[in-house]
Amino acid sequence: MKILTQNCWGVPIRNRRRRFDIIAETIENRHYDIVCLQEIFLRRWHSQSFHRLDEYNHSYQEGFISLKSGLLTLTKQTPKEVTFHRYQAQGNLFSQQVTDAILGKGFLETIIEHEELHEDLTIINVHNVFVYQPRHDQEMHLLAQSEQLFEYVKKKIEKGRKIILAGDFNFERESMPYYAFANLLEDMTSSLESLLDFIGNSEEETQHIHREFVKHPAKGNQLDFVFSNIGKTKKSQYVTHISQYPSDHLGISVKIEADDR
Repeated sequence: MKILTQNCWGVPIRNRRRRFDIIAETIENRHYDIVCLQEIFLRRWHSQSFHRLDEYNHSYQEGFISLKSGLLTLTKQTPKEVTFHRYQAQGNLFSQQVTDAILGKGFLETIIEHEELHEDLTIINVHNVFVYQPRHDQEMHLLAQSEQLFEYVKKKIEKGRKIILAGDFNFERESMPYYAFANLLEDMTSSLESLLDFIGNSEEETQHIHREFVKHPAKGNQLDFVFSNIGKTKKSQYVTHISQYPSDHLGISVKIEADDR
């Protein structure tokens, strides 16, 4: 089972349309089984770039002109159920988190019947609020969202559900929320090298990153993860796109071998 999670950097600058087209082209050519995308904020962005991916079923929840929380999940199987769960805690309206607060953060749950597992698989696509400054109020919003998500996933696991939990969690590997989820599910990205080792510290172009759109994507620590309880990781890697790198986050691809039944 091949999974991709990618924050698409949904800001209308630096040729947003072309950047989204590059991501769609990568998905089209690499034939992932499950794709979790974040920051597809507007419905027209979806129709412009991703609607052409007709080998997939497209799961999202519509707002007035938006996809709720900018979340889009693609699956080969037809979804049995799609539900958007809005976080009770949103970003601080009087800080850089104002956009997050207005758009509304949450997680998207898609349930499919998976042929390889011979049972239902719950896919949860996540985008938590970002902590722009190390301020107590901003950090508390992230912790509250992580706790709500954790409690929801924990109840699912207690009922024996198979889970893929993927997306932009906006917490780092050496954080309390990370350890909570890693004790609940296996981190399928644990074998990845550090981001800085992968892309280098230089502002010069590297073999991985082309600088036309983004000078230095994901500069810092890994914030995107794939957690699961369906098997073991066969391979995990950062995604290099077919042409210029289109986002400020590196996509992550994970290949999972399901447990023998």
